[in-house]
Amino acid sequence: MTNTHHIESLPCTRGSSSSLSTLSTYIPSDASPLLDVAVGRMGLVLATQSEALISLERLYSQFPTLSRGGNEVDGTSDQWAVAQLRTSLRILNNALAVGGKIVLAGMGKSHKIAAKSVATLNSLRVHAALLHAGEALHGDLGIIREDHGDALVVVSASGNSPEIDQLLNHVPTNVPVILVTCTRHSPLESEGRVVSIILAEVPPQCKETNIYGLSAPTVTTTLCLAILDAVAIALAELHISDYQVRKELFAINHPGGAIGINHQREKLGSFNNTNNTSLLSVNTVATSMTSLYSNGSIAKTQTITLEKLPDLELDILRLLTLNDYIVLSENCHIIDCRKARSLYRDCTINDYPWPKTRNTILESALPHTSP
Repeated sequence: MTNTHHIESLPCTRGSSSSLSTLSTYIPSDASPLLDVAVGRMGLVLATQSEALISLERLYSQFPTLSRGGNEVDGTSDQWAVAQLRTSLRILNNALAVGGKIVLAGMGKSHKIAAKSVATLNSLRVHAALLHAGEALHGDLGIIREDHGDALVVVSASGNSPEIDQLLNHVPTNVPVILVTCTRHSPLESEGRVVSIILAEVPPQCKETNIYGLSAPTVTTTLCLAILDAVAIALAELHISDYQVRKELFAINHPGGAIGINHQREKLGSFNNTNNTSLLSVNTVATSMTSLYSNGSIAKTQTITLEKLPDLELDILRLLTLNDYIVLSENCHIIDCRKARSLYRDCTINDYPWPKTRNTILESALPHTSP
């Protein structure tokens, strides 16, 4: 091995591959003690991240939790952080409620975290867009629409990003700005444009420089990503309160990959379970529906009367989820929501466009006579 003094004297430049090869060590066997050290270092990094995540959970927990020693720790240990989080969630929800979107911006690793969070939000049918803080002042700033009610979330673990600071000077004054950071007090936190903070604070003993001497983003990126994942789920539930609707929309947005395959299997299973019902003749079903209506059984179920079926997919999904029957007064027909949900699943699996799916649901409506 090269001695320590020789290693320290070698210049380590990007253009000197020979110097880098001298700095590195060839490992001939999996039994090398060097690998023991490497695996131990990985264990330390993972343990540190785990401890930091536990600390983050306690920061916002509203219920008592157990420490590693088994002692109960009071929940909601930081009222200020919780209050800031509540303000942030309210601002983001209200931006969506008026038709706006959530724009996330960052630099470096924070930009990559913002990109992942945008993907998560959009998959949950929460309108979000990505902005690179370095490109914003070269035309990309136009993605923020104050006339639409947008909100801006800037991600900076240190809270000390010159690029984001410069960006905030050009953000329209009526666009609320939320800071996601690991630092409680920072230049960006004191910036007058920031209205609230989502804090992902790192405990002193878990700071990267204290663990392995480098400020390489590891613990901070994990915490920022974790808190934004939690915000995305909470915000989706605020924005679309009905679980079944959220589930259907998530499935629509995830037709590919393992998630898409699992959703299709689930839908196929549900569809197969209702196959026998779908094989009944139209006359038999019509007779049954008329009988139900005449003897008052439908009145005992959740039924809604509309002039006609809405056009938007989300509106129809909500109706099919919340009701047993939909009465269409315009043409005196009635839709069995259970059957319509089955048809919707079948059409989705077969990749029917929405207009064709809507027509299929409409065609399932049967004539009825009000009592």
